[in-house]
Amino acid sequence: MGILKVESRRAGFKLVGISIPTEIHNYLSLFTLARGITKSDLFRVLIDDWMTNQKSEETDNELIQELAVRVNNEWQAKKKLHPRASLNEFKTSLEKELISKGMRTIQIISILNYIKD
Repeated sequence: MGILKVESRRAGFKLVGISIPTEIHNYLSLFTLARGITKSDLFRVLIDDWMTNQKSEETDNELIQELAVRVNNEWQAKKKLHPRASLNEFKTSLEKELISKGMRTIQIISILNYIKD
């Protein structure tokens, strides 16, 4: 274990990665080491604040509906370019992508049910 390491692994959490400029990363490292906190803790506070504001603006169902419309538009555009495209193959590919993005099964089903041929 590192000398300045702060334990941050928690059950039930997922890793979210971002790319930032080196200068910002260096400052974040200096800031978090000086304060004795992890970068994860710093981002968690920022994200919690953002989530509180978002939850008051949009519900999960509204976001699922928005995503479903977007996906259906993608399917319609693909079908115009490739008239023989398979809806089942599109849905299977989309389902795998949504699973890899960490979406819940009930959310995936809602989105897949929205797509029409």
